[in-house]
Amino acid sequence: MKSVRHETKNSEYVLYGIARNIFQAESTLNRRIAAAVSDLAPNHGRPPSQWQEQIGDIQRFEVAANSQEWQDVLKSLQTTLPQAKLCSLQRYQNKPMWNLFAATRENVRQALKREDVTKLLFHGTRQTSPDMIFQGGFDRNFGSAGMWGPGQYFAVNASYSHDYRHTRTDGKFQMFLAEVVTGDISVQHTPDSKLRMAPIRTFACTHGASCNQAVCRGQDRRFDSIEGYTAGSVIYILYRDNTSYPSYLLTYTV
Repeated sequence: MKSVRHETKNSEYVLYGIARNIFQAESTLNRRIAAAVSDLAPNHGRPPSQWQEQIGDIQRFEVAANSQEWQDVLKSLQTTLPQAKLCSLQRYQNKPMWNLFAATRENVRQALKREDVTKLLFHGTRQTSPDMIFQGGFDRNFGSAGMWGPGQYFAVNASYSHDYRHTRTDGKFQMFLAEVVTGDISVQHTPDSKLRMAPIRTFACTHGASCNQAVCRGQDRRFDSIEGYTAGSVIYILYRDNTSYPSYLLTYTV
């Protein structure tokens, strides 16, 4: 692979010399983005306040059943799955993965000029072990083509993700509660399995056809996610990497 150099222009991290092999390129790009977070947005890559001191970059912690953190997650779970009993709650603290996610979140915040660009949503992994998600995050390449095409699917309702739950050998169920960069949302409640990415949103300039103001140039951009509706739940579909972070693994019974 050729040596990689980079330039930082207007908060954009531009890489040159990335390998043609897509897997090598992705690995290199992810490492460089994670390293660049502190340079581009040192305050925005900070982990959530509830994170504990950890040894190394990757660790998971058991959340105490008497904590507010547990109660908040339990409330979200039982809102649409009232019969569920939460057996354990693990908080995932993966610093490299968080840095990639935080870089994406900050990029969307800057593009939309607002802070509220994420949602806490449920996700079931079926046969995929949660350990794989813990190490590598959510990967749309491992999912089957859904009603809105191949993407990462997340649900508002836990009852929806329960249908996609992972079942342990002891019969207990597992699903994730993830922080997801939904950003600018394209509402498409009619399924379209041909989708491969969110559509482009055209910026509506009100200054006339001859407008050349800097604020209006280059404003056309893709939506960050698609909002769908199926099986009684609003769901969100994302087609880009590093747009979600597996905050909690819930182990439960019904």
